[in-house]
Amino acid sequence: MKRLTRIRLNHQKALEYVLQDVNFDTQLSKFILESVNFEEGVFFVDLPEESHFNRVYEFKSGGITLDIDLGAEKLKNAEGNLYSPRFFISTDREISDFIYKYLTSSSKHFGIIDEPKTHPQMKLIDIDGVKSMERESEFYYHLSGKNSFIQVEETLRRVFNACRSFAMMYSSDIEDGIEFPEVLKGIKYLIFGAYDGEAYIVWQKNSD
Repeated sequence: MKRLTRIRLNHQKALEYVLQDVNFDTQLSKFILESVNFEEGVFFVDLPEESHFNRVYEFKSGGITLDIDLGAEKLKNAEGNLYSPRFFISTDREISDFIYKYLTSSSKHFGIIDEPKTHPQMKLIDIDGVKSMERESEFYYHLSGKNSFIQVEETLRRVFNACRSFAMMYSSDIEDGIEFPEVLKGIKYLIFGAYDGEAYIVWQKNSD
């Protein structure tokens, strides 16, 4: 795991990104958008210690995490300028660990990763040990403390789309299925893709 620095984000800037640039096309995401009072929580991002912190509010752009020169042959960009291909480190493993620790801290803690169905031929991804369901034009992947870290990480990597998906963690007495009012009552974290998939913005509800 990489060592991370947690940055509490300017609330208005983070909220504007979430409301304007995150795709809220699914039934669940629309319900969340209409029902959650974002003023009752805070936004933060966890970034590797070597990140370009001066770019923390460039939510739509990649290049915030440490980049590594791949040492490959130089390429030409659209303007005809030469550049060296570089690899940017993602925090997929770290956000998976964050989710996993929440899930395993209580038998009443659950998570959902929401994925819009973008074309008729799109099908649920079968991930061993992870419950999945389809509702109209969307897919849901349901996580609990019974899932291993590997299952959580695999679900995030295979399902989560930085521009279309979001993840939600909540507390509930209902183990199976997704009952929207019940989910809303217990929401603790909402996780949104940002920085071209290199990191995630997290909204945390204030403690009651």
